[in-house]
Amino acid sequence: GWESRWTTSKWKESEGTAGKWVSTAGKWFSDEAEDKGIQTGEDSKFFGISAGFDSFSNEGKELIVQYQAKYEKDVECGGGYMKLGPKMDDATTFGDPTAYNIMFGPDKCGY
Repeated sequence: GWESRWTTSKWKESEGTAGKWVSTAGKWFSDEAEDKGIQTGEDSKFFGISAGFDSFSNEGKELIVQYQAKYEKDVECGGGYMKLGPKMDDATTFGDPTAYNIMFGPDKCGY
């Protein structure tokens, strides 16, 4: 499953505000088994998850980074950021602040 590739953060566990991740196709899917992804399983919580990858160079080439977010609920305030950065010594500490070179993603607060 996804747990062998991804490391969940313990960043907010001591405060009791860390949310749990679940594997699901969500509400809208074509093929439930094929369309499964990682989803935040609780409202009004903090989530952090990371995965390492081999070092690479895109020297002389464009770098394209993409991810997909599928919101199933109206989010009043929150964000879904992606951070790309240096290798972390302990991936369970991923959160804010975490060093990064590129950060992007949707953010919504208010209407």
